[in-house]
Amino acid sequence: WPEIHAAIQSAETEPLSHFKFQSNIGLSLLTELRNELAQNEFKKAKDVASKLRDEVVRSDDAQYVSRAILACAALDIPLETLTNKAELLRSHGALNYTENTKFNFTQEVLGNGEVTYSVWYRPKFVGNVGTYQVVFTNEPKHDLGVSLFQQNNTSLQFKLGFMNIQFADSDGLEGKWTHIAVTVSESDRVVKCYLNGELVATKSVDESINISDQLAGDYSLGRSDLNNNPFKGDFARLSVWGKVLTSDEINADRNDGNSVSENLKICLVADSVTSGTLRDVSGGGRDVLIPRSTTFVPLPFTEHALLRTKDLGVRLSTDFSSGKITMAMGFLLLERNGLDAAESLFMPVAKRFVNSPANYGELFGRSSFYGLELMGLGKIYGARKDTAREMECRTKFSIVSGGSQDALDLALLKQAQSLYSKPLVVTRDEKSEPSQIDLRPFFNQRFGDDVTRYFGFSMNMRDNITGLKEGFNMINGVPSEISGAIQMRGFEPKYLNFPRTVKNIKVGRKLDRAVVLHTTIGVGPSVDRGDVVMKYHLVYEDGTRSSFPVLNDVHIGGWSGYGGGSNIISSQKPETLNVAKQISNESTAMAGAHRYLYHFEFINPNPSKTVATIDIESMGTTKAPYVLAITVK
Repeated sequence: WPEIHAAIQSAETEPLSHFKFQSNIGLSLLTELRNELAQNEFKKAKDVASKLRDEVVRSDDAQYVSRAILACAALDIPLETLTNKAELLRSHGALNYTENTKFNFTQEVLGNGEVTYSVWYRPKFVGNVGTYQVVFTNEPKHDLGVSLFQQNNTSLQFKLGFMNIQFADSDGLEGKWTHIAVTVSESDRVVKCYLNGELVATKSVDESINISDQLAGDYSLGRSDLNNNPFKGDFARLSVWGKVLTSDEINADRNDGNSVSENLKICLVADSVTSGTLRDVSGGGRDVLIPRSTTFVPLPFTEHALLRTKDLGVRLSTDFSSGKITMAMGFLLLERNGLDAAESLFMPVAKRFVNSPANYGELFGRSSFYGLELMGLGKIYGARKDTAREMECRTKFSIVSGGSQDALDLALLKQAQSLYSKPLVVTRDEKSEPSQIDLRPFFNQRFGDDVTRYFGFSMNMRDNITGLKEGFNMINGVPSEISGAIQMRGFEPKYLNFPRTVKNIKVGRKLDRAVVLHTTIGVGPSVDRGDVVMKYHLVYEDGTRSSFPVLNDVHIGGWSGYGGGSNIISSQKPETLNVAKQISNESTAMAGAHRYLYHFEFINPNPSKTVATIDIESMGTTKAPYVLAITVK
């Protein structure tokens, strides 16, 4: 099927405008489907998707079949004979998503509170600014469990309960194979960290921490349920002992790998590129599934003592193809009414992209999702008559921007949203007037949500807007309706799925000026004062537009503060920072700090023209815009 692979590759790399509708039979159905969706020809698109469904019945290409299944799901087309493709998808990793790359220790296995962890790793941080990468963890919630993680090229850290231990001299390890060992002792109440066989950190364990409680549970490799940044580097030879190894034993393991003993609880090695597993050579039987898309890399080490043959390092791919296959399998099972099995597939895909804590008893926090997995989960909960869960999935489906998807997937997402999603915020305050622009169709945050999102390694305190009420507010003389917010894209992986542009915010009137209530979320090194972080555009009925750049620390500051002594906080001068609201909340109380919202007023240079819509554009810097209200005068 070389022409199919070429079509898929083309569909993923070429913009829609490069393809024109043609009726000749040689045109790829994938391209034809994308063209029809781009032209809003939804009936024709459904006809093409039905043809695609019938064609892939004869295909053994799992990715091609998956795209056909997802197209049918998005367009509400029955899968019919495609339900027979379950075995094909299963054999290509549908049940082997990264979420399943884990093993379990019961309380009995490590119940004595004595343990040693050993692993080789080679980190990579390019394109992962400001985020954590987890090598392994068993944390079910904050402050419970263990985790080995690193942020950028700073010090590697081991976390035990609420206690963090930094490895000295562990920055600057990017691209280098490095041996890591950690020992934890209940009897001595101490944690020791080793780097390439050398002791580099020792820390006493707080008496309030029950060490045995921290060690059991499900251990995930390369990711965390609390912090969904995938580990982008390579790792090899992960071993765990139910005892504290001596320095000599750690070095022996580093050099050749230790022999089997009753204390060796697991020793994972990659000795086959086709088995789909990391093999446990300890004799404990804890083989670990790995995604089909895993990359294998050669190791510059001698043969492992338990293998007597060369083994390999692994890199768990961050490519989403295995996730698409998993979602496609979920929709197959859903059509067969296998609700529990389908839920077990959709849920890890959804959690893969969510990085914020859930509020109000919800399943997920309110951050970026891939998309169709929420539609699948919503249908499952609808079939179970679980109205609250169904509505959560349908409303969160409405906020998916699809910013990281190719053109065909994005077109399918938008069509599926039009059929199935529900707006996040439904009602308006009865006091609101037309001068308060209705932002409800564009909100991806509710009033009361945390403005910042916790990434799994900080104290879980609320960082929300206080001192204002949901609905109509008078803020520094500006009547404003605040019922949600639009989180825009920033230069950081967790913020890439938020929208870069929000278009067609309806106005439909003449106006002299507009006042915006907004702030920015810092997601990396600060940009300079005066740099453009976002723009507002007035789009007139005649098709022309006026644009208004928003300058950092001039027209907008940060949620946590602003630039420094050169800034003049004033509501009088148009070119100075205008602080609209200073906020104290749970996360600022202990430090005596504040959070800030800002007003930005811009003058319409064409007041005689009717403004049809307003567009908002993020520049994608490390200042991610957060827009709450627009009032026009």
